Amino acid sequence: MSSAVTSPSEQPPAGRLQRSHGSALVAFRRAGAGTRLADLRQASPCRALFPRPADPAVPEAVFLNTAGGVAAGDSLHYGIEVGEGATAQVTAQAAEKVYRSTGETARLHTAVTVGDGGSLEWLPQETILFDGSRLERGLDVSVAGEGRALLFDSLVFGRTHSGESLTHGLLVDRWRVRRDGRLLWTDCLRLDGDIAGLQQRPALLGGARATGTLLYLSPPDGDLLERAREALAGCALRCGATLLRPGLLLCRFLAGDGAALRAGVVRFLSAFRPALPGLAPGLPRLWSC
Repeated sequence: MSSAVTSPSEQPPAGRLQRSHGSALVAFRRAGAGTRLADLRQASPCRALFPRPADPAVPEAVFLNTAGGVAAGDSLHYGIEVGEGATAQVTAQAAEKVYRSTGETARLHTAVTVGDGGSLEWLPQETILFDGSRLERGLDVSVAGEGRALLFDSLVFGRTHSGESLTHGLLVDRWRVRRDGRLLWTDCLRLDGDIAGLQQRPALLGGARATGTLLYLSPPDGDLLERAREALAGCALRCGATLLRPGLLLCRFLAGDGAALRAGVVRFLSAFRPALPGLAPGLPRLWSC
């Protein structure tokens, strides 16, 4: 057992709680017939782990928040860079928990860059919003040339297995996607105040307590939408797919809880991924834990 002693200057001012401001960046580059880690930067409580991948040519990175969750006023930043012709798969070790706020807003941001001919899968586990939490998060994606990116993220409203509902709080969830510097798509979900009431609106969540968004960027592919809808056939979730523009596929998922959402998304990805070039052989092993 170890302990740390801090000087008075390191203590937070009276009446203020200590906050976490962490970051982690992983960068991959093409190396021969495979891909290697080219850069790693991390600041507590954010960390990156590198389990042995199923395919040595496709490295896997796992982000970890050693604080065990996100509290009011915390800010965490994750960065993923995949160079020209490189391939990588990135996930998170566990669901991110956003705790009840004492008044301040927590902030999470992820920046993704994929070079020409590169391929990335960003498949974090779900973010669980506790009742009374306040969260602003953003995902900024920049793809160059013939780069590809498969991105999925999900939200669970309340600790459903503990019988908790998300009745009030704040959620701002922004996505911005660019190719060669040009903005292709932007999306923002904002729920503020009476989240339980907003959740019931048909135009928002229609009573769902878990939601997922999947985006796939690729060079133009005439069969992309048809393959996605075939993979969604028989899915027990409320879901749908649309082609926003050639090579930009959007899928939405709604479920009664996080477990049902994950099961439906895993089924979809297991059917959809094999037809996509340049990906790892399967989903991250942590997704089956």
